[in-house]
Amino acid sequence: MPLFSHCPTCGGPTIPQFEGESIQHYDCSRCGFRFYSNPAPTATAIIENAAGEILLTKRVIEPYYGCWDLPGGYIKNGEAPLAALAREIREELRLQVDVLGLIDIFPDVYADPHSHTFNLFYRARYLGGDIRPGDDVGDYCWVQPSQLPAEMAFNCVRQAISAYLNLKLSSHV
Repeated sequence: MPLFSHCPTCGGPTIPQFEGESIQHYDCSRCGFRFYSNPAPTATAIIENAAGEILLTKRVIEPYYGCWDLPGGYIKNGEAPLAALAREIREELRLQVDVLGLIDIFPDVYADPHSHTFNLFYRARYLGGDIRPGDDVGDYCWVQPSQLPAEMAFNCVRQAISAYLNLKLSSHV
């Protein structure tokens, strides 16, 4: 089932254009308007403490309600990725971090097959502040990155943690 069945310009019916099994864009059959089905960008942090543990947050929203995640979220229109990351960490946890650099970027799907994401993962160091979960975080915990709980949200989170571990091994940091 197409996600966008009507043109946002004229209201005419749209025709989804596929590449393989993925919809790449929608063409309006009436006015010719083309709407691209691009992924939504996110910024997420792997926050480490002095003991080498990373900070996980427990989701209290769907998808993956009750699963463990990393702090982060969607980048708003016109917002720089690092500004979005700082805003999300402030909103979700109310703590201070020092961003050490980009780990990698992983595509994923958010809630359904039509909601693709483009996820930027950063390495950050915990600087301080009393962690106080925001309205979309139910709990938090510090864990060794090699001992993740089974109930992790999103494939890209596991990929990012694996890349983080490889980065740490290769740099001996």
